[in-house]
Amino acid sequence: MINVADTERKLLDAIDRILARKLINSDGKFTQTNISLEAGVSRATFNRYENVTARYRDIKEQEKLRKSEDNLENNKPKLDFDKSNPDTKTDSNYSKAQIEKSIASARQEIFVLNMAIKMKDEQLLVQSREIAELKKMVASIQELPQKKHLKIVKVKTD
Repeated sequence: MINVADTERKLLDAIDRILARKLINSDGKFTQTNISLEAGVSRATFNRYENVTARYRDIKEQEKLRKSEDNLENNKPKLDFDKSNPDTKTDSNYSKAQIEKSIASARQEIFVLNMAIKMKDEQLLVQSREIAELKKMVASIQELPQKKHLKIVKVKTD
């Protein structure tokens, strides 16, 4: 019989190996197929473990955000002006194109930040649901011993 915890642990360890570039069975790309290969399980098995798929999605989203941030950093307009010349120290000397580029860059950055907030909100919602389910499970478990000791008493009514 396959131990669920062992299989899940293998998958999580495979994710860690791929991220650390300590590969055994895959080409190193961070894909579901390679994680499955690293863990020595089928691709279908990968999808059975919610914690594993959630971690995969989180890492992929972080990767997307990091790439977006890198693109923003590389595309930020550099507003150069000669600091020694008092006539060029004012914002009014920036060209319209430079200002539009700055605005576009700021909009992109705001978009990325809004996406990050949306992701965090979704994660919090999922976690809140999980906590609610766990609370229900705890409550039902706490009720079990009480139900064993209850005696049913029939009352006769005349």
